[in-house]
Amino acid sequence: MVAAVLDALDVEDVLVAGHSFGADVALALAAISPRVGSLVLIGQACESSPIGGGPGSPRDSGG
Repeated sequence: MVAAVLDALDVEDVLVAGHSFGADVALALAAISPRVGSLVLIGQACESSPIGGGPGSPRDSGG
């Protein structure tokens, strides 16, 4: 939906910032929208996201 708003407004080169779960939302938006020019991720929440967590990562508790 955010990507559609950016398209409708013809906005280009936006900076997107997200904290906690919002960081995962911002990352997903950046993955699908060429309009995202800069990205700030703070305290990412989801361990299954493409840039952190999962088996073998520093966040993996081994269980």
